[in-house]
Amino acid sequence: MAVPKEKNNSLVCLGEIVSAHGIKGAVNIKTYTENPKFICNFDSVYDSDGVSYNLKFISAKSAYIIASIEGVSDRNAAEELIGKKLFLERNALPEISDGEFYYEDLIGLEVRSRDGKSLGSVHYMHNFGAGDIIEINLSNGKSEMILFNDDNVPEVNIPDGYIIVDMPDFIFAAKDKG
Repeated sequence: MAVPKEKNNSLVCLGEIVSAHGIKGAVNIKTYTENPKFICNFDSVYDSDGVSYNLKFISAKSAYIIASIEGVSDRNAAEELIGKKLFLERNALPEISDGEFYYEDLIGLEVRSRDGKSLGSVHYMHNFGAGDIIEINLSNGKSEMILFNDDNVPEVNIPDGYIIVDMPDFIFAAKDKG
């Protein structure tokens, strides 16, 4: 099964190859899954060019795993894969519960204050190991990162294309002053 090169909303990014590991072709993968080993549960994952990769789990630490890739047998070949994002067809993923989201679903949503004022849009989701962080591109061209939790983001409305953030006005006002 080949995945088309163009942006495809039926794809979900599960991780990214961030470095080579050792001399036998293993790679370190930053995973965007609740359980880092989950990315190795599928016959194949795909990069943005439609190339498939068969991953074999080796070990995990936090949101990173070490995996071997079928056909990659040395460090040089592994290093050529650094920066590759790994995708899976959305329909191959398990159903999610209410209140759970795939990062892909949040990116691009409008960000609003509690009073309905448009503040910008969701640029990216991060997790550096201490929880999910939402990166917002503000309407004034600047950006802000906030912890993605129920206190800071009390409402996510994917069907209508927005999230509500409940942050003190001074955080966003400071950004306006340049």
